[in-house]
Amino acid sequence: MDYFNENIRYLLCKKDEDRSRAVDPATRLASWSKRLETWIGDAGRSRILLFGGPPSDREIARLTEISGRDVETLRNGRLADECSILTENISFLFATVEHGQMSAVAERLGVNQSTIQRWRSGSKPAANKQSKIAEEFGLPPSIDLNDNTLFLSLDPISLRQKREWLKARVEELDQHELTELFPALRRILGEKP
Repeated sequence: MDYFNENIRYLLCKKDEDRSRAVDPATRLASWSKRLETWIGDAGRSRILLFGGPPSDREIARLTEISGRDVETLRNGRLADECSILTENISFLFATVEHGQMSAVAERLGVNQSTIQRWRSGSKPAANKQSKIAEEFGLPPSIDLNDNTLFLSLDPISLRQKREWLKARVEELDQHELTELFPALRRILGEKP
């Protein structure tokens, strides 16, 4: 399996100074794009690579040099296996909880806040709690917190992040775009004329 693009995001994530705080996806994308641009020397290609575009031979050579990894490892190894994907996902998800809301989240999960802190520090929640965590953050039931690298996502994950992302995109629309999009939004959101 080709893990090249996930591996790029992993290397970028590991360079982040403070991963304990939530960063909105747009800020993360801008930060990672800029860092990747300095690594490969091409602003236009950084976003393409982040979203799954195939790398050039020059980009692979540059990234092997910067990462100290060989081509085979960058392409086919899974660098995320070097860490606890579950712990990284849990830290990432709980970092999105709004200030002052952690006790309410803990209550809905049937645990106390110190349990959440232990999970964020590497203690493994039971399978039923992992399911409750996924549900709490609006993740599909098919998501395996032990394997899916949510912490490397450039998309909004939590319901709050998704709402903020959608609101920001709508706010950026010009009059013509909004006029064109409005009927589709009304149909999707279920409101009848």
